[in-house]
Amino acid sequence: MPPLVGALIVWALRGYGWWAMLVFVALLVAAFVLPPAGDLLGGSALAIPVALLIGAGGAALYARVAGVRSFVSVLAVAPAVVLLLFLVVSPVHTLVLPSEATAVAGPRQSTVPIVHVVFDELPLSTLVDADGEIDAKLFPNFTRLARASTWYRNATTVNDLTATIA
Repeated sequence: MPPLVGALIVWALRGYGWWAMLVFVALLVAAFVLPPAGDLLGGSALAIPVALLIGAGGAALYARVAGVRSFVSVLAVAPAVVLLLFLVVSPVHTLVLPSEATAVAGPRQSTVPIVHVVFDELPLSTLVDADGEIDAKLFPNFTRLARASTWYRNATTVNDLTATIA
């Protein structure tokens, strides 16, 4: 949708369409440059003006070099090609285009209600006392939950850290 809206804006601004196109090119280049610029500059506010300056340089290059415009025109089909490869060639195709139905072992509906709860980044040492049991004084609700369910004390998640990108 955004490329279509951008194209409609460029078309609607007839006499100024070329300048609108250069603004969109500059913003697109800046959007691609901003994440690595933020990483290199430590996530500082300086990353935004740097990305905008690089975007302006990209727009100037687009305006002055015919080879760059041709290259960008050829890349216009890239999103469709990448989507097609992702949906048809990658392992995702088994989810998108399932083959014949496979038999499922066991009953289709269980009469036992199952709720699986995983607490991300909640270390076991926070919950337990010196005996390795849930500290009932500090965490009465976790104690009730453990008594009324099956608690796998030594189970862990795939990763012990959820990384955040600043």
